[in-house]
Amino acid sequence: MKKIITSVSLLLAFFLISGCGGTKVNKTCSLTSTDLEKGYKLDTTYEIFGNDDVVDKVILTEVITSDDDQVLSYFEETLNKTYDDANENYGGYKNSITNDNNKLVSKTEIDYNKIDIDKYLDDHIDIKDCVNSDNKISIAGLLTVYNSLGATCK
Repeated sequence: MKKIITSVSLLLAFFLISGCGGTKVNKTCSLTSTDLEKGYKLDTTYEIFGNDDVVDKVILTEVITSDDDQVLSYFEETLNKTYDDANENYGGYKNSITNDNNKLVSKTEIDYNKIDIDKYLDDHIDIKDCVNSDNKISIAGLLTVYNSLGATCK
């Protein structure tokens, strides 16, 4: 379970930069992780919105399915803390979580135009390769990160 949370946290690290431009871009990436031993399935979808090759916004949807209320509670607590901390530190996050019928759904909108990018990059130097010369994250860089984690992107 820690591996999944670490992966989710790592992916968040790559959502935190803004952009602008001319040609509208919308890409979707999806990733499924199943840990039957721990009793859950995690489906993650990333909708990337931007202009040209610069990310403006990502809508992150995480669906955790489990018959174990403790597993769902753990994910709910962890995701709430992760996104609350990110919003407090960098700005730009809106998150809502529902927990119903053995399914936890977390929907997070990350507005890169509201993120303190300089502070974020100071804290996460590992994503500098995804940042262009205007200090904005590139869509191509973000897609590379998602693909390296096993996501399928369209």
